[in-house]
Amino acid sequence: GKPEITSLKFRDALRLAVGTSTGQVMLYDIRSRKPLIVKDHVNGLPIRKIDFAVRESENLVLSMDGRVLKIWNEIEGKPFAAIETEHALNDFCRYPDSGLIFMANEAPRMQQFFIPSIGTAPKWCSYLEALTEELEETQSAA
Repeated sequence: GKPEITSLKFRDALRLAVGTSTGQVMLYDIRSRKPLIVKDHVNGLPIRKIDFAVRESENLVLSMDGRVLKIWNEIEGKPFAAIETEHALNDFCRYPDSGLIFMANEAPRMQQFFIPSIGTAPKWCSYLEALTEELEETQSAA
């Protein structure tokens, strides 16, 4: 049969992302029947969650199935980053306007990831920004 819809997220008033039971994410302009882009996670697992990271340089889609969180460009679908963990993933949330991502998974502890290229660290978590700057200095010195 046809794939079922397992996840929905509006980006703005006109753009809607739809995740399916077969692992595809389709981005629609709601005025059209045809998707603007279709991104396949390729592992056949249902899409559990979709979010958007709107940035100055490029807009990103974050889509998660039970195995991986994929981050990709909303225009071409070009991969930006992926987070794969050893435990099955259930949900994620990004602290607003930051690169800090929390992931609920099938393990006793929630997982956290910081991706500075998506956004800065929250004010209450400024040590992450300092760590990132230290790493950048270390890498440029090497």
